[in-house]
Amino acid sequence: MIRFAYFTLRLRLPAGTPAGPASAGVVEDLTTGEKHEFAGPRELLELLGMERGDHSNMQPGSDPGQTRPGESA
Repeated sequence: MIRFAYFTLRLRLPAGTPAGPASAGVVEDLTTGEKHEFAGPRELLELLGMERGDHSNMQPGSDPGQTRPGESA
């Protein structure tokens, strides 16, 4: 079963430059309301649980009705 996680991402863009890649910002888990600042792309991926290829959200198990492949309910 595929599980979706919902986040709000706020990026810090340098003033006076055209919109482009940002390296810092705040990510908010919309399920829990938790907000975490990140200083770069690697930190963002860690917060989202994606750095190791694990596509869970910041709070694993926050949606007890959903399971990942290989897990039992």
